[in-house]
Amino acid sequence: MDGENQNFMDSKTIIAIVLMAAIWMGWQSYIAKKYPKPIAAATEKAAPMASDAKVESPATTLGAGPEIKQEASVSETIVPYDGPFWSFDLTSRGMALKNILLKTYTDRKNSPIVLGSSRDHLPLQTNVKDDPNPLQFDIKKISENEYVGTAHYKGTDITKKVVVDSTNYSFLTEIDVKTNGHPFPGVANYISEDSLSGQTKTQKGKQILADPTKWQSVFVAHGTTTDREYTTQEKPHRKTYSSVSMAALGSRYFTLAYVDSSSILPEFAADVNEAKENIFGALIHPLLTGADSMKVKFRLYAGPQAVEIMKAADPRLVDVVDFGRFSIIANPLLSALKIIYSIFHNYGVAIILLTLMVRLIVLPLNIKSYKSMKAMQALQPQMNALREKYKDKPEILNKEMMGLMKVNKVNPLGGCLPTLFQLPVFFALYQVLDHSIELYKSPFMLWISDLSLKDPFYILPILMGITMFIQQKITPTTMDPAQAKVLMFMPVIFSIFMVSLPSGLTLYIFISTLFGITQQFLFMKDKGQKIVAA
Repeated sequence: MDGENQNFMDSKTIIAIVLMAAIWMGWQSYIAKKYPKPIAAATEKAAPMASDAKVESPATTLGAGPEIKQEASVSETIVPYDGPFWSFDLTSRGMALKNILLKTYTDRKNSPIVLGSSRDHLPLQTNVKDDPNPLQFDIKKISENEYVGTAHYKGTDITKKVVVDSTNYSFLTEIDVKTNGHPFPGVANYISEDSLSGQTKTQKGKQILADPTKWQSVFVAHGTTTDREYTTQEKPHRKTYSSVSMAALGSRYFTLAYVDSSSILPEFAADVNEAKENIFGALIHPLLTGADSMKVKFRLYAGPQAVEIMKAADPRLVDVVDFGRFSIIANPLLSALKIIYSIFHNYGVAIILLTLMVRLIVLPLNIKSYKSMKAMQALQPQMNALREKYKDKPEILNKEMMGLMKVNKVNPLGGCLPTLFQLPVFFALYQVLDHSIELYKSPFMLWISDLSLKDPFYILPILMGITMFIQQKITPTTMDPAQAKVLMFMPVIFSIFMVSLPSGLTLYIFISTLFGITQQFLFMKDKGQKIVAA
């Protein structure tokens, strides 16, 4: 094509601009869904509330309704538990948990992590279905880790047994109901967390620079599928699921989760109480029509989103950790990361070495992709000549193009397919670094004191942008100059994307891009192949 006749705003350039805008908006939408403005964060909880006798009653019950006060004559009994891994209070009201302190984990201010701190719908709280008031239990301590509570509701007897598994941060719970011929709708067991609506308001309008470490998600396994929703104060999650085997309410690194083992799977109803500023969910087991008894069995997990601990408590709990669609790849990558860490005792070094290891594994695919792109680039003058010669004869043009590529053994998809094959690996590694509690409060070196937080001086995002620009500059391309100029803005855009993401992620992308530059310089020593004329 004659350079003098080339128009910057030709159709290809416009398509490139639209594509770049689509990538920008798509990434914004992805970040908005993945890192919404904060509603709750277990990692930022303050010190636990005092275990006083005055406890507010729940204002609503999964939907709306007037506030129903507890009878003043009903007193509260507190049974404390203090072990090496955690401490909590077991209250007679609903036989629920209060002040759950994870002793081996601390927040950013080095205070113990507190779970289920909301005063409404406490974790493990048992209510009669559709009744906002918790049942009043008479609790007896059977052994160091076993408690049994009895309650009565309009002639129905309810027995609740809780066995504490401290090592695995869980509570094996069984509830036996005998109606004695009286009508009984069923039971509901709750989980909840306070929301951070004040922080939500201050974050409004600051999407890119918002702190992505504070969010709350609802995860439900029901039937043969799973749903995961990231919740905001502006967009609360209100939904009821049936045939639920597992339901979780969590922040980035910690979670409260029910795993049901009852003979009949329950419902799970998630809701947000804006007035009380908390998000909660209920595992609802209705009494079957005509039945005079029921038995409910489930495990409540209240701890870190650590794969090994969750797997020991119940293998199904591992699905709560958001490793995305490629979890089958993510789990081996996490194991490799831990093995490297066990040698070097630094997760920053482990990220670097794991990134290099992954790049070496996919190197053969990169070599094949580069050779294909290089061959296509070498054919461009002859392909342009064919386009000019047969511009009015598309059928002949296609035939001549295919003949030219066949003679030179060039696959038009050869540059794309190898890249597509390795994308699942990089997406899985991205998810591992984004959600692994191993990086929580883990230092690297110098100014990076926490790999789960953003780079405080934005040095890594800037270095990443520079390396992406260099890699883009030296990579062969079949695009015309106008399109190439438009795409040169992509490193700047991606640098802006990365300024608020965890520094462990940015370190991974920076090292991966640096490896790509080194790889490209080695590729450039290849003198290419001989091109056969059409």
